[in-house]
Amino acid sequence: MNIPRWWVVLLAFLLMLFPVLDARRAGAVVVGDSAFADIATVGEQAVPLRNAALYRYLNLISVYAAGLYLPAEARGDFCRPDTPKRLELSYLVEIAAGDFARSANHVLAKNLSSEDAAALADRIETLHRAYRDVDKGDRYSLTYIPGEGTELALNDSVLVKVDGADFACAYFGIWLGPEPIDDGLRDRLLQLRE
Repeated sequence: MNIPRWWVVLLAFLLMLFPVLDARRAGAVVVGDSAFADIATVGEQAVPLRNAALYRYLNLISVYAAGLYLPAEARGDFCRPDTPKRLELSYLVEIAAGDFARSANHVLAKNLSSEDAAALADRIETLHRAYRDVDKGDRYSLTYIPGEGTELALNDSVLVKVDGADFACAYFGIWLGPEPIDDGLRDRLLQLRE
């Protein structure tokens, strides 16, 4: 049996769409090739996806898709100590572990006073030591569980937990604070999705 080439191409294209269609049908939001569930469990709470967006370095290189889980009542105030939250970053490129700490330190220096930076220094270093290299398709999650602390996980495997609501506020500030890694990304993540 001789199948026309156009039929094979069409079939291959349709098969590539199935993961995206399945994700949308399951209630997920898809950004690029990355799907974000409508709800994340943080501690024992169900936290809705606030929004998801793509981060492009210098507006040229797509680095990761980000999804922010934040209760609607937080209204963008991600620093409230009683507010559970999660930021998921699905990587579209390979990144070395050391690059995470360098980038984070650069943004933290813009957002923290010297006193706050000194008070958080040991905890920041604890989290930075936990970073691992990532490959395309890997996913980091940063999750704050009120009363327990902030977890950093790679592909759902917890690497470290750091105490303190002050630490969570400072570290989530890398993406959501007054001087974030990218203003546009922050604004899209904090905007309630339609």
